[in-house]
Amino acid sequence: TILRKLLRFGLLVKKEAAHAALSLSASTHMVVRGRVAQASGNQSRLRHLDADGCRRAAMIKRARSMAHNSKRRGFPAKALAWEAEVAELCSVHKVRSAEAQLATLRQEIRRLLGLGALRLLPAAQSPD
Repeated sequence: TILRKLLRFGLLVKKEAAHAALSLSASTHMVVRGRVAQASGNQSRLRHLDADGCRRAAMIKRARSMAHNSKRRGFPAKALAWEAEVAELCSVHKVRSAEAQLATLRQEIRRLLGLGALRLLPAAQSPD
């Protein structure tokens, strides 16, 4: 594969992530996602889906596929029902993902405060 060739020719950037990706199987999906996320740094850590988010995304993908297949096979009523399901799943996914991001931020804030980070008040609330 291309990834193996890149590693063979001395890939330097994202080498850990590439090795993790090559070890992927259905049973190790979440472990590999975690390793790749760690290797990629903090830039988009809040955008990475947790295990529940991955399951929700898979359900959305399946429902979209069912809607498309129903439409293609000439079952417009079924297609509409699946499209409504997709809309509901997307709505729930958006809320749950936001909750997971908030939980991650809170956890990070608690960790930083525990390490001695200072809590700064906005200028309007600073005590005089």
